[in-house]
Amino acid sequence: MVAISVVLAFLFFIIIDIVVLKFQGKTHPAFENPVREKKAPIFVNGFDLPEGVFLSKGHTWVKKLPHDLYQIGIDNFILQAFKKVTVNNVPEFGSELKRGDIIMEVEAGNKILKFRSPVDGIIKSIYNITQEENKILNPYLQWQVMIRPLNENEAQKNLLSGKKASAWLKEEFKKLKEFVSVRAVNVELAGVTMYDGGKPVENATLLILENNIKDFENEFLTI
Repeated sequence: MVAISVVLAFLFFIIIDIVVLKFQGKTHPAFENPVREKKAPIFVNGFDLPEGVFLSKGHTWVKKLPHDLYQIGIDNFILQAFKKVTVNNVPEFGSELKRGDIIMEVEAGNKILKFRSPVDGIIKSIYNITQEENKILNPYLQWQVMIRPLNENEAQKNLLSGKKASAWLKEEFKKLKEFVSVRAVNVELAGVTMYDGGKPVENATLLILENNIKDFENEFLTI
């Protein structure tokens, strides 16, 4: 009889506790799932492109100018992935590049990303910038290289625009989430918390990308 009374009293206090927590919008610990499902990091998807801007699958953008000139810069995908990027190196004026040759090197965190030329062409102008100005803040306004394509018809075949460019970017963001999620366990084993309350920790996400920079280049910067 005493045992039954103790059980009933215990259940009574549990019920009171649940009611109070319900009003507070919380869940009683006894009913929480002990295993938190990890979700892929959420990136802000910037799919809208300025008018006249094309994208290369190596994550550079291209804008056609008069006199058969193309401006080339780094697209918004890279800025959203790494948050802070700085242009360190571009080819010299007059350099002739083949599609796939390195057209610029960019510092992302503590690593260097190498970007490939989206077209065959000759460097006709380089944006002269100071150390402070070479930080990418507005990716589609800050061009780094101006190039004259050797064959404009061939150049445009490899570029994306409009709905095709937006659809491709969406798929790239999905790939990026998967890329980070697959490698998250290595970061946690190294003692860095990947998730805080189910939300991705930005520093940990950047650490994953920096520690896997070659994999990132192979996955996202090849053309």
